[in-house]
Amino acid sequence: MVVFVLASYGLKVVLDSSAYMSFGIVGVIILLVLFRLPQISSHLAAIPAENAFSPSFFQSAAWSMLAYAGFQVCSIGSYINGGSVLKTHKQTAWAAIFGFLLNGGMLILMVLTLAGNYPAVIKDTAPTLTIVKSMSPIFSILYHLMVLFALITTAVSMIYATARRWAKTSLTWGKAGGRWADDKFRLKVWSIIWIVLTWAVSNLGLVTIVKKGYGTLAYLGIAILIVPVLVVAPRKIARKNRENAKLAGARS
Repeated sequence: MVVFVLASYGLKVVLDSSAYMSFGIVGVIILLVLFRLPQISSHLAAIPAENAFSPSFFQSAAWSMLAYAGFQVCSIGSYINGGSVLKTHKQTAWAAIFGFLLNGGMLILMVLTLAGNYPAVIKDTAPTLTIVKSMSPIFSILYHLMVLFALITTAVSMIYATARRWAKTSLTWGKAGGRWADDKFRLKVWSIIWIVLTWAVSNLGLVTIVKKGYGTLAYLGIAILIVPVLVVAPRKIARKNRENAKLAGARS
């Protein structure tokens, strides 16, 4: 119900709700780090400098980073619908830079928090939860709220973006001038449809979906999106810039 209400009332509600919940997530992470500083500082020296966790590249942190990026770029097709508030190249670039720094900074802080529980963290299947349970009960509540906010912001963004795309595509499906011609009505209908579909798919086995689907999309993303962007895109951008410079010179 929360996802439906937030996703079906337009981009402003989606952005505002995501922003406030993101502030809450960032706040909880910062509090965790601050209250774990004594453990973090006392355990950092015990962490080995050599690569003790990944005997090969495909088990390394670098490969995990690429897999994470590959999965995320597969979602751009949906997320891009929320980018209509960015009107210029400068705004888009700053949004990308800020998002990179914010996400990267929060990941670093969480890694530091986990480092405070080394070496037990290596074999722990839920290391963050273990750390939270060892602290004051208030942190357990805050942690669960953080996870809830993270789930809601992701779900709302994906549901809204996908529903908005289908709401535009399906405009011609109904009678002209009827209820279906109302953009808000179509957005609400498609929000319900995608919420039901995602709920149905999740009941097939969420853990299995994450294990199989995450990895599959990640590897496809690396091959189809990340590598071409890193290898092909710079040459095309440079060529386009040269063409634009020649055109500007000819006009002048």
